[in-house]
Amino acid sequence: MRNLSARFVLLSGTALLLNILPASALPWPFSKKESKPAPSAPEMQNQEAAATALLNQAEAEFQAGNYSASLRLFKQVVAKYPLTQSAATAQYNVAQSYEQRDPQRAYDEYQTLIDTYKASKYFGPAIDSQFAIAQRSRTDKLGSFLGVKKKLNREDTIKLFKGVVDNAPQGKHAAEAKFEVGKIHEEAKERSEAITSYQEVVDQYAKSPLASQAQKKIAELSFGKVEEGTKDAGAIKESRDAAQQAVSLFPDSATEESRDLLPQIDEKDADSAFGIAKFYEKGKNFKAAIIYYNNVLKFPGGTHFEEAKERVNALTMQDPTLLDQPNVKISNKQLAIRAKADVKGRPDYLGPPAPVDLDKASKSPKMRRGPSEIIPITPIEEPSLPGEKSNEKPDDSLLKPTMPDLTLPPVAPLAEPDLPETKEPEEAPKKQ
Repeated sequence: MRNLSARFVLLSGTALLLNILPASALPWPFSKKESKPAPSAPEMQNQEAAATALLNQAEAEFQAGNYSASLRLFKQVVAKYPLTQSAATAQYNVAQSYEQRDPQRAYDEYQTLIDTYKASKYFGPAIDSQFAIAQRSRTDKLGSFLGVKKKLNREDTIKLFKGVVDNAPQGKHAAEAKFEVGKIHEEAKERSEAITSYQEVVDQYAKSPLASQAQKKIAELSFGKVEEGTKDAGAIKESRDAAQQAVSLFPDSATEESRDLLPQIDEKDADSAFGIAKFYEKGKNFKAAIIYYNNVLKFPGGTHFEEAKERVNALTMQDPTLLDQPNVKISNKQLAIRAKADVKGRPDYLGPPAPVDLDKASKSPKMRRGPSEIIPITPIEEPSLPGEKSNEKPDDSLLKPTMPDLTLPPVAPLAEPDLPETKEPEEAPKKQ
């Protein structure tokens, strides 16, 4: 009760002070900064001239090697003449002065330039320098503790890269900065955070060359969950979707590793389904077992494919109605042996199944109508006897009998021979 009374008195006194005292007399955070009126045109010209003279003096000190003096003069330009064009140049030089000895301080000075002088020509170079410092923080010792150099921790390095993205979300370093954040999370085994960062690269910078690499990283990290042995169907689906997108969204840059992930994911999916099916079968929940065996059969050639077919055959032999479930889509071609069942005794039996090709089954074979439709019989060749080497073909004249040509050549007519001249015999002399 006393505590409540004390708090009430304190709040009442504070409210009274706020009403009585002027704002300028109140301590921070109640005090208000007095806004200064904008300088007139003549005043602005005088400030520009004075700022330019001071800036030239600071640059001369820098060229002479008096870096401390030049840094002090650069800061004076910014403090005394913040609205002049020389102020942006001076602020850029202040940031550069810290870049080697205190990169974190340099990063912050560049941020002051970016926040205050967005229209300056140094806006782009300042973001380039911030990105370079963020990259150095990945390997160099940019931080310090009690004067001892040390590497920045992971959270501080991520802040540097995120600052680059926030300053120029569509700048030339934005996609690379996001990608680096993903790599930092990946190296720290923070898989979910890495996937989120890589996904932002794909979604926000699809035209960047890093988008395809980011999608590949997403597929690999998603598959890593599955490879570690998770049975979560959601993780397997996420891994498959990521691998498919790596190939479909970026076909020109898809690597063999990305393409090879898909069959590996299918194998993991089938292995998970097979283990669940065996679990349900052991518990006599055959309907659930058939559903998961059905999932195994979606991936032909897998390690458990043939065994899953055997289990489906064995279960459906005992109860063919297991295949009538809406979630089961197993064709007869997927089964090694069709389940035996009393189909004739079922009330919906209407007879034997019809032929697959009714048109072909209903047509009778055509008659052969000529020698051109008859396949000639190839003559049998007599094999060579053992030990006999001969390339000559056997005489198959007996297999091809031919009728001799009985046509006789035309006979020339015979000329009659010349007969010898015959002389009549002389009469013998008569005896006197």
